Amino acid sequence: MGTGIRRIEAVTGTEALNYLNEKVELLNELKGILKVNKEELMPKQLLKLIDDKKQLEDQLEIINHQQAQHLKQDLKAKVKLKNQVNYIAELIDFKDPIQTKSILFELRAELSNTVICLAQSINDKPFLSVITTTDLDPQQYNAMNIIKTIAPAIQGGGGGQVFYA
Repeated sequence: MGTGIRRIEAVTGTEALNYLNEKVELLNELKGILKVNKEELMPKQLLKLIDDKKQLEDQLEIINHQQAQHLKQDLKAKVKLKNQVNYIAELIDFKDPIQTKSILFELRAELSNTVICLAQSINDKPFLSVITTTDLDPQQYNAMNIIKTIAPAIQGGGGGQVFYA
């Protein structure tokens, strides 16, 4: 097609009627789902649903953050000592890997002389996370090596960084 030329597609005859009938069926189905009687109310109802969804997502994020903070406090209370090094090794029932990582980094900043290993199941898959505090010797307490040692128990691999894997 050349510059300035527009392509128009159209349906005619029975195909046009079929097309319109499909759109009417879709509109009626949406009216039923949204529980509205008039088509002009549908956009308002859809906007309300979108707004309600956003509010629920915001509330869920707040609740998840609160649960993460409770979990962090619980983990801090479970610090144990072995060979002059603190450690936390726990199976946690927490489904958000991003929040788990956040908790680990917060604990890393708040604790000292500590190795933290958390195990969790997300969508029926095992996950292991290990982090070490900044004051530990990375040669002696290497998170990647710790993961490589324990990951085969769950048919997993290794990887990550010296302080976080």
